[in-house]
Amino acid sequence: MKNLYALLILLFLVEFSKAQTITISADGDPVGLAKVIQVDTSLKKDKLYSMGGEWFVNVFKNPKIVMQLQDKEAGVIIGKCSLSHIDTLKTALSGPIYQTTIINYMIKLSFKDGKVKLDVTNFITEAGNIINNGKINPINLPPAGLIGKKKLNAYYTTCYRHDQESSNQACIYIQKSVENFFTKKNADNNW
Repeated sequence: MKNLYALLILLFLVEFSKAQTITISADGDPVGLAKVIQVDTSLKKDKLYSMGGEWFVNVFKNPKIVMQLQDKEAGVIIGKCSLSHIDTLKTALSGPIYQTTIINYMIKLSFKDGKVKLDVTNFITEAGNIINNGKINPINLPPAGLIGKKKLNAYYTTCYRHDQESSNQACIYIQKSVENFFTKKNADNNW
């Protein structure tokens, strides 16, 4: 009997590990942020571009991997980033099952004299072929007797909400970080 439970759990995990790409959206619109930040008008595009590179270095552990495009002439820096969180599904048979979700997204900083444009877009996650644009795909659910369809539906709906919350929190954090860096850094230059 224990072998049967182990086999059912293994089947669930194999099915669960199949990945598909999902764009994270809220109310049908992709999660993201576009904001123009007014800075000191005396700061020229080239100076702001250099400060943008410094911001990536200060915020990310490995900015060389994060920064995908650096075009000084166009005044653009683009970075591909990721964040993660863990969701837990409690089962009666096997104990808790943990799912680590990785969310990838893009940060684009564009520079003009006295202005920084911040775009945080393309929040994408991979899920086990069960969620599709926030809706449960019943074809790929594990055997109903293992966990129960209602409990599993509720779990994946909760996971998707966590993805939305994490993405929105990332937007807020990045916006505050960029605004603080470009306004405080300018004040620090007057030493």
